[in-house]
Amino acid sequence: MTQRGWLPWALGAMTGLAIGFGVLLVLRGGPSTPLRGDAGPRESASSSVTSRPFTGAGIGSSRSNAIVRAVEGISPAVVSINILRDAPPPTPFEIFGGRRRVSTQERGLGSGFVVDHRGYVLTAYHVIAGSNALTVTLPDGQVFEAEVVGASREFDLAVVKIRGTVRGLPVARLGSSEDLRNGEWAIALGSPFADLAYDNAATVTVGVISAVHIDVTNISRNATYLDMIQTDAAIQPGNSGGPLVNADGEVVGVNTLEISSAAGATGLGLAIPIDRARWVLDEMLEHGRVRPFTVGIQGNFLTENYRHELRLGDDTPGGWYVKEVLEDLPGARAGLQSGDVIVSVDGTRLVDMASQRRSLIDARVGSTVRIEVWRAGKVFETPLTFVERESS
Repeated sequence: MTQRGWLPWALGAMTGLAIGFGVLLVLRGGPSTPLRGDAGPRESASSSVTSRPFTGAGIGSSRSNAIVRAVEGISPAVVSINILRDAPPPTPFEIFGGRRRVSTQERGLGSGFVVDHRGYVLTAYHVIAGSNALTVTLPDGQVFEAEVVGASREFDLAVVKIRGTVRGLPVARLGSSEDLRNGEWAIALGSPFADLAYDNAATVTVGVISAVHIDVTNISRNATYLDMIQTDAAIQPGNSGGPLVNADGEVVGVNTLEISSAAGATGLGLAIPIDRARWVLDEMLEHGRVRPFTVGIQGNFLTENYRHELRLGDDTPGGWYVKEVLEDLPGARAGLQSGDVIVSVDGTRLVDMASQRRSLIDARVGSTVRIEVWRAGKVFETPLTFVERESS
């Protein structure tokens, strides 16, 4: 190549390199023409790296989201409950397999949350059922002996009290379960496997409210749970009795159980609505139990067999058939008579036994419902107030 031919080629190559290098700098954030409105001085490529070290600015505020704030607010009031109970009789496998039990007692574990600064803790009944002794462990590691002050197998709720005089314990904020919406945040707190952990702080699982007002039968506990909250937040062994919390840090339910498939897949997480737990709590604190109620009427749900036995016509609607009305009790004062059929309670149609039980799940001494009554082809409404049933 001659010198004359070489010079234009070199100049063209250098020009191409300069243009390519400039494009590369632009793509990598180096010197470039300022964007519109950028009147500040330009920085060199090296200074753009060294003069702006990463400090994590803004990370703290972005991490402190609604769930974090809710957990921070409720965690100090969540406790673990350890119980000691009599062990069940030995199984045939233990008897014929020659296995010997080291102890006739077994330990149990659950959770709860403080509802009164004097040391009252709300938990699930099955957590403390059959306990001979129980202790409450606070998040700061303090351990206290405790005693049961009220329990209800029917509602699967119990209240325990830290023994002795305590003051100033952090108390959980109770919200409402009446207006829960499917899809809103659900935060489950508790102490799963707390006997294996060194940290006493409550653990957290997060999901959403999957459904409300659902009924589930749990065969292993021989119990039917009516009008429950369903969540996909994992409820692990030991979570029972702990709070289900909304994004505002308010307790909306009491964690009860998780039903899984036979294959071990995660299933339904269930919680007792806090509105029910509130009045059960009040009953236990005031009376030590949930008082049984009555309205002074006797009868049966109108199944097909019972309808045939009573020789009722097709014009008689389905519902709860009033067979007898006791004097001087709410049923008599409401004007009910033998042969009446109660067809709805507070707008809930009594179409089967399950709907009947569901309509009365939150009935209690002193509460009033409005019933719709069929009598000889006519329908009327009347209020019915529940009173305490005398023990026999």
